[in-house]
Amino acid sequence: MNLTSSIIKAFGGNSPYQELTLLPAKELSRSNNIVFIWIDGLGYELLKKFGQNTTLLKFLKGCITSVFPTDTSSCSATFLTGEAPQQHGISGWHVYLKELGLVAKILHFRPRYCKDSLTKQGVDPKWIFDRQSIFDKLNAESYYLNPTFLNDSAISNAYLGKAKKCLYNDEAESLEMIRTILSQNSNRKYIFAYLPELDSKCHKFSIESPEVKDYLLKLDKSFNNLINSNLPSNTTIIVSSDHGLVDKDQKMVLDLDQHLRLKETLVLPRTGTSRVLYCYVKPDKTKQFVDYVTNSLSHMCDLFESKELLEKNYFGLYEPSKKLLERIGDYTLIMKGNSSVYDRLPGEELVTINALHGGLSDEELFVPLVVFHT
Repeated sequence: MNLTSSIIKAFGGNSPYQELTLLPAKELSRSNNIVFIWIDGLGYELLKKFGQNTTLLKFLKGCITSVFPTDTSSCSATFLTGEAPQQHGISGWHVYLKELGLVAKILHFRPRYCKDSLTKQGVDPKWIFDRQSIFDKLNAESYYLNPTFLNDSAISNAYLGKAKKCLYNDEAESLEMIRTILSQNSNRKYIFAYLPELDSKCHKFSIESPEVKDYLLKLDKSFNNLINSNLPSNTTIIVSSDHGLVDKDQKMVLDLDQHLRLKETLVLPRTGTSRVLYCYVKPDKTKQFVDYVTNSLSHMCDLFESKELLEKNYFGLYEPSKKLLERIGDYTLIMKGNSSVYDRLPGEELVTINALHGGLSDEELFVPLVVFHT
């Protein structure tokens, strides 16, 4: 949040949030061009562990925290609006949309129980993603680079604002696209590039897999080629991420179907993430819910009243949006260690993943800040 605040203020915009101490707006305002490369899933611990002798590590300026929950949905909305979850209201991967009466897989913009997008059912994404785009807050020529398979992304298109959408097929093409855009003219530019493949490989193969290590080195080579090309002077390239990940502990999965005394207390199926569960509890089952979690699940999760997380500013500062209040339930379970929570709706596809994010472990919460100035 503070990083986006620095970027907004460097381009003459306003944000109530403080600038990032490691990279204040004054330092960025000297740059004619700012390029922000978001590598999904690039945790600080992951880079330190597998990034030895890399260019990314060479230009590591420091370590910063993600938003809460440490999930792509919440963080992408922060990157694309310049607001914290406290304001934009995207509370996790699965979000209860009271206005539609359903739980949505929010980045796919569809109900959990089917593959048809809400757009095809007549729902305008801007009804849900209704905050101002960060690109409309900047006094700059703006570009949003997204992989081709995300061309129809509801959140990306809703928050495109005045930016020009540019589609690429792989990370090498995306970085070549950055070079091309920078060389087009001398106008002040903000280029935002999203690279999702590292996160996908972590989910599929696990963090410790050779596929993840190899891809990180491949990314680093592309980044090295970019900064050693003939870039315009007064250009700043920032690399950061939305979260890191932890490998899933297969023996520490809270399957709600195996805990019927807990499940019968809930009004809605799982919302939040696999590491943060928002619980909408039946009023007459509150004691049963609290007793069950306290007595049977304390080894797997911490229990909070959701309003307590608001009071402690987990989601951000200032007045929370009404939508956020609707989307975090009565209680929140934050999973411990490498544990996770799971349920599956009738008709919902079976997805097997080996690495998780959303929680508050160091591996998930801390992300790198890499900065290169020409």
